[in-house]
Amino acid sequence: YLVEQPEKVAIASSLAIVGTISAVGAVGHIRRANVVWSTLFRFGLPAMAGTYAGAFVAGFIPGLIQLALFSLVMLAAAWRMFKASSSNAKQSEQRAGDDRLRWLRSGLAGFATGTLAGVVGVGGGFLIVPALVLLFGLPMQRAVATSLLIIVMQSASGFYKYLDILEQQQLALDWRVIGVFIGVGLLGFATGGTLGRKVDDALLKKLFASLLTLTGIFIFIDTVVALIISH
Repeated sequence: YLVEQPEKVAIASSLAIVGTISAVGAVGHIRRANVVWSTLFRFGLPAMAGTYAGAFVAGFIPGLIQLALFSLVMLAAAWRMFKASSSNAKQSEQRAGDDRLRWLRSGLAGFATGTLAGVVGVGGGFLIVPALVLLFGLPMQRAVATSLLIIVMQSASGFYKYLDILEQQQLALDWRVIGVFIGVGLLGFATGGTLGRKVDDALLKKLFASLLTLTGIFIFIDTVVALIISH
């Protein structure tokens, strides 16, 4: 939207940007022992495979359709976050701990989230955080911390595949734009991280869901208008 790049270039660039910012942001969470490592590997490795598969499929999908799917996924994730309550999270944690098929469930959830992230071309934080909260019963802070490393894994996998797609379509990345967005993103991440440690967990969920809702509605309307005009 800001630099008017082709959709595929913008998607590949966003994966590089989000992956880099997430890697830097994860360092502090690792030091504070906020990362749930068992969840990271049970969810993250299948998510990497799913993201690569999703990126492969995305090579055959028009860019505007990807944006429309992206907005719908954001709205769905926001709805789930609004719906979730602390009691639901505790029940999810209990079920996750007692379920003998928890490894299979974790793998399927990770692969599905990764596939969707690869198709719509995002790091997947807005998908992963709700999944970790709802499926594993993680507190918001731990879910965010763990999701950062999962995003790094997903972004690396998806970016690798999108490089192949760009080469096939004879498109090139603008590394200057990527660098600028990484710099601005790191500044915003530092500010948001400080604020997040001071905000109540329930309020943080509502703020996160509200941001997803507003952004999703804007992108959906803009994309639908563009599709109508193009036809």
